Amino acid sequence: MQNKINTQGDIITQLRNQISNDNQTLAFNKAMSALDDKIDAIAARQPNTIPVQWPNVVAASTTPYIGQNYFGGNGFGGGIYF
Repeated sequence: MQNKINTQGDIITQLRNQISNDNQTLAFNKAMSALDDKIDAIAARQPNTIPVQWPNVVAASTTPYIGQNYFGGNGFGGGIYF
């Protein structure tokens, strides 16, 4: 008789643990679903992107008079260049 009582106690403990695990899994999935919805909303508001060939820099000066002015000096103020 004690064997049956111990077996029933083990079964009850396993079922309680399974119910607890299911409740925790449900709460976790609910929280992750809310986060997933927020991430989807943020991603939907992002601007579209286009592929860019790398590197997209050009090594050419577009301002040839940096560091000196047209008069050959270094500007009117200390360190100010025109």
